[in-house]
Amino acid sequence: MKTVTRRQFLKYSGVSAAAATSILSVDEIASAAVTRPLPLGTPILVVVTLYGGNDGLNTVIPYQDPAYYTARPGLTYKPETLLPLSDGMALNASMTGFKSLWDSQKVAIIRGVGYPKPDRSHFSSMAIWQTGSPQNHLNTGWLGRWLDSQPIDPMTAISLGSVLPPLLAGTKQSGSALPLGGLSIPNGQIGKACVRLSAKSQNDNPLMAAAATSMRNLFNLSGSITPVLAQPAPFADDLPTVAGGNAGGDSNLSQQLNLVAKLIAAGSPTKIWSVSL
Repeated sequence: MKTVTRRQFLKYSGVSAAAATSILSVDEIASAAVTRPLPLGTPILVVVTLYGGNDGLNTVIPYQDPAYYTARPGLTYKPETLLPLSDGMALNASMTGFKSLWDSQKVAIIRGVGYPKPDRSHFSSMAIWQTGSPQNHLNTGWLGRWLDSQPIDPMTAISLGSVLPPLLAGTKQSGSALPLGGLSIPNGQIGKACVRLSAKSQNDNPLMAAAATSMRNLFNLSGSITPVLAQPAPFADDLPTVAGGNAGGDSNLSQQLNLVAKLIAAGSPTKIWSVSL
């Protein structure tokens, strides 16, 4: 069996490329909402990342353009089944919620978004979306670089899930992860070995020390996360528990957004939220 050194373990733990990730619990966010709520009127950004494929032309449909029907025979929708917008565009019939927001002037649609010289690769496109850099390979995300310009605060940006998406990775600080049912801490001898590997060492460089600190924080919080998530938060009697929600995408987007909405309404001092599908 191949032996893995402590140095290799920390290197491959995934957090040594940028600032260490904080692991939060609903209880911690609830406490922050009470003690230091976000001032009224502060802009809040909720980022929804679609990790799977999405047929854009059958989401926002150019139903009055003959080219739409010519280019995709058998894959088009009949005009009478759609939800008309303006300028010859319509929404898919299943998007009644978006249509209501459109009618209330609460949603905008930006068409033709892409990057120069696209190579049609889903993975390249996702990497560019996360880093905001079409030309150069970066280890930080576009929101992570904004976080680097802000005072260090683990509550500023939160991603629902145990895995932080690259877009929230910064150099000085990164977004925090809110594990929602998908967090698993090893038990037995493996768990004890992981705890030993996360111990402080004078031989660690700064990045390895950050990785070890992140692991220790994870182990310290793991005992309280499960019971907290199993109960309603004190500020919302019907706060749901959510399974998954990691950076790989999940099928519970409505539950994730519901939880984010309640945490925002409670006054969480969070300016950026990240959810995924």
